[in-house]
Amino acid sequence: MPFGFITLGEEMRVFLRIMDFYRRLYPRTRFQREEKMLRHEEIGKVFYTYAGDETQPLGAEKYAEMEAALGRFPVPAILLKKGRELILLDGHRRLRLAWRNSIPWKALLMVPDKKKHFAIEDMVMGRIADMY
Repeated sequence: MPFGFITLGEEMRVFLRIMDFYRRLYPRTRFQREEKMLRHEEIGKVFYTYAGDETQPLGAEKYAEMEAALGRFPVPAILLKKGRELILLDGHRRLRLAWRNSIPWKALLMVPDKKKHFAIEDMVMGRIADMY
């Protein structure tokens, strides 16, 4: 497995853990799951969030390795859908690479049943298109 990628099974477990976390954090909000293939222009509109400190700097060589493997490991990104806005929860590198290479990318969406302010919104750094 190339550096920076996880398997589809691992990503599904991450999705379920995130969904469970949000359900406990926001007990009066119900979340549904949707899947969507994001086009290049839709990826550019996704709100990029702080991904946390990198445990290892992502040098040009590692980034190139990920880019070369991109099509072979199409693990979806995880996004929070708030109205028409999409907020990135997991898959920061994959979505950045998909944007940079103008390829569509699958996303798993958590869709709340009501309007609400989510703490992740305070960590938005900008839209992918504006940042990368």
